[in-house]
Amino acid sequence: MKNFFNNYSIIVTAEWKEKFPLFVNNVQGKANNYPEIILCNSHNLIGLLDKYSEISVVYVVNPKCCLHDPRYVGELFLLPVFEPSNSYELYHMLAFSVLFSKKFNISVLIVAPEHFAEQAYDLKENIEAISHLINSMNFPLDYSSLNFLEKMKSLETFSSDSPFNEFNQGHDKTLGIIVSGSVSMEFDQIPSLAYPVLKVRHYPIGRSLVESIYYACDEILVLEEGRPYIEQHLKGIMGVGTRIRGKLNQIVPINKKITSKEICNILNL
Repeated sequence: MKNFFNNYSIIVTAEWKEKFPLFVNNVQGKANNYPEIILCNSHNLIGLLDKYSEISVVYVVNPKCCLHDPRYVGELFLLPVFEPSNSYELYHMLAFSVLFSKKFNISVLIVAPEHFAEQAYDLKENIEAISHLINSMNFPLDYSSLNFLEKMKSLETFSSDSPFNEFNQGHDKTLGIIVSGSVSMEFDQIPSLAYPVLKVRHYPIGRSLVESIYYACDEILVLEEGRPYIEQHLKGIMGVGTRIRGKLNQIVPINKKITSKEICNILNL
């Protein structure tokens, strides 16, 4: 896997070197004045996006130094955002993002999991499959020249068709559950549920991504770390339609880590 990343130039912040030294070593590439991967923190993300606005870069955001939710930053700059739930997904999405970024000349944001194993994964067999997937995508090669409405539509279509988002249909439609990537590992530890579940690891949230669960269920429970990004988008400004439960109505704790135990308490399991 390291051989793959050796081909790309990488900038690493001091916080990444200190807290994730093995991961940094695994993805350390060549030196270059024009970075292709930057391991950074959310508080300097906007400055870096402005500084390197003329080139395509994959930004991996340190979850332990996350003052701003990168999902909002991605929406502001009209960029795709990935939120892996574990270390394997992190390496896989990073390889995907690098190849995608180079092909379509677009920057990508990745929100790293708060806790992940830093050991390397052999992606040799996956690179060919990833390349084939990217080559088959119907994403505009002229993305940078599109107007903002066309960019928004392209990004929503991209996330709606994404292999990183997962929808499991359940037969109990009294409740639908939407889980962000950062909560997926904790959610997977609870007993199997009969409710429909949408796991979101690719943003932005588009209508076609959520309408199958939104209109099918009586209520929606949103489980996400950080700001209530998904919940806000579902509610909209007027807050009408299917009832949404989450942080905004304090069904989900605001300042507590969402653990499997906490999820069981919310669901009365």
